[in-house]
Amino acid sequence: MKFIKIYGLQRSGTNYMKALIEENFDARVLQNIGGWKHGMIDKNFHSTGFKSDFNSNQVQSLEQDLRDGKIPLIHVYKNPFAWIYDYREYKKDKKSIISLIKEYNEKNLHWISNCNLSVDYIDLLSNYQCSVILKIINAYLGGEMITNDKNLITDILAVMGRGDDHSWKKYAKKNQVFDKSFYLDKAYMKYFSEEEINQINELNIFYKW
Repeated sequence: MKFIKIYGLQRSGTNYMKALIEENFDARVLQNIGGWKHGMIDKNFHSTGFKSDFNSNQVQSLEQDLRDGKIPLIHVYKNPFAWIYDYREYKKDKKSIISLIKEYNEKNLHWISNCNLSVDYIDLLSNYQCSVILKIINAYLGGEMITNDKNLITDILAVMGRGDDHSWKKYAKKNQVFDKSFYLDKAYMKYFSEEEINQINELNIFYKW
């Protein structure tokens, strides 16, 4: 079994990426071992305060492998409008557009410069693009794919993950079909005023359309 470390903002698709990887590979995705998946990369890769089914010796070994560059780092991101909409729906807070875009730019620019692979969430929703991404990941893992080209799993139920438990399925939302069209058709745009759209476009320096 191989390992992958994942990074991304809250509500950016890290749990969806984890599910895709663990369905298609003999691999585990490290979300918080080696540092919080939503935080900047700590080059010492220290794990603090997160529950895991790994014992302390295993955690130390994984941290060392991360420091040695033996575990690939994957970054997942959304376009700024999709991310801000999802973040607001999830957090229900009143953060300003300025503060949200500041975090969006800083963290995504940091991750894209320090990870082995950066993945646009929207590409995970296209069966073809998702299969291409999974094949790239397979190369990083040295051929750990457990599905073949014709049977790649590119559709996952709505997922809400927690911590570094191995099985994402126990967190899948029961009887809830994931509506990809909401993102593919950019339905979230109707929730932004013209002023907000102009402000986000002006402040965004990370996402290239």
